[in-house]
Amino acid sequence: MKHSTSEISAAVEQAAAIVGSQKALAEIVGVSPQAVWAWIRRGSVPAIYCLAIESATGGSVTRSVLRPDDAHLIWPELAIVERSKSPEAQV
Repeated sequence: MKHSTSEISAAVEQAAAIVGSQKALAEIVGVSPQAVWAWIRRGSVPAIYCLAIESATGGSVTRSVLRPDDAHLIWPELAIVERSKSPEAQV
């Protein structure tokens, strides 16, 4: 299922708010402020920066939220966690 780019944009904006600003987020993950602005505009974050964002936000903005369509492929351990939380796994 393809997720809305606006959800991802909102997650990046939330991450920026948590760390103080888009500039602060850029400094933390090692990119320019323009790159963060572009992520918000496009609604897409390169996978290489997602773990740093998750760490910088104390887990408030997760890799799964930033890459909802392919996080389970990039980080297989997330698929295991998601499966263990599913109602079918509780049976």
